[in-house]
Amino acid sequence: MDEILGLLSDQALAFFGLATLTLASAGAVAFSKNVIHSTLALLGTFVGIAGMYVTLAADFLGAVQLLVYVGGTLTLILFAVMLTSRIEEGKHTNPSRGIFLAAPLVVVVLAILGKIASSTEWTETVRPQTPATAKLGHAFLGPYLLPFELASVVLLGALIGAVVLARRAVRRKGEFEEAGETEETDEPPRGLLRGGSRGAGARLAERSPPGEGEPSG
Repeated sequence: MDEILGLLSDQALAFFGLATLTLASAGAVAFSKNVIHSTLALLGTFVGIAGMYVTLAADFLGAVQLLVYVGGTLTLILFAVMLTSRIEEGKHTNPSRGIFLAAPLVVVVLAILGKIASSTEWTETVRPQTPATAKLGHAFLGPYLLPFELASVVLLGALIGAVVLARRAVRRKGEFEEAGETEETDEPPRGLLRGGSRGAGARLAERSPPGEGEPSG
C-alpha cells in the first residue's frame, strides 16, 4: 500500500480524493430517500467539482463554481426545501422505479466507457500550471471588451424586465384583493337582513298594547 501511494503524485491523490467525494455525494443525492439529505449531499458534489477545476489550473472556473452553484443555486434550493411545509415527512421522494430496466443499461454504458478508456493511447505532456485568471481579465478588458459589455447590457435588461413583471403581478394581486374587500363591505349578509327584520317585527309586536293592531269589529 505504501509503495502504491509512493508512486502516486500529490496531484493524483488530490484528484482521486475529489473524485471519490464527488461520486459519493452524487450517489447520496440520487439514492437518498430524504430530500433534505439529498440537498446537503449536493454541496459535496459541487465542492468536489470545484476542487478538480483547481487541480487542473482552472482556478477561475473553480471560483465560479463555488460562487454560483454553492453560494447561489444551492442556497436557493436549501431555502426552498426549508420553507416548504411538512418537508421532513417526505421520506420517499426518490422511489426506485424501473430499476430492473436501468441496471442493465448502466452496466452496458460503463462497459463501453471502460473499453474506450483502456483502448485509447493517452499521451502525457508536462506543462507548467499557471493560473488563468489574469489572462481572462486581460482578455475581457482587451479584444473581448465589446462582447463583455453587450452581455452585461443584456443581463441588465433581463433584470429590469423581471422587476417590471414582478411589480405588475403584485399590483394585480392588490387590485383583486381590494375588489374582493369592496364587494364584501357593500353587500351585507342575507341572514343578517332576514334575522334583523324578523327581530324588529317581533320587538314592535311586543311593545304595542293588546288590541291595537287588531282590526275593529
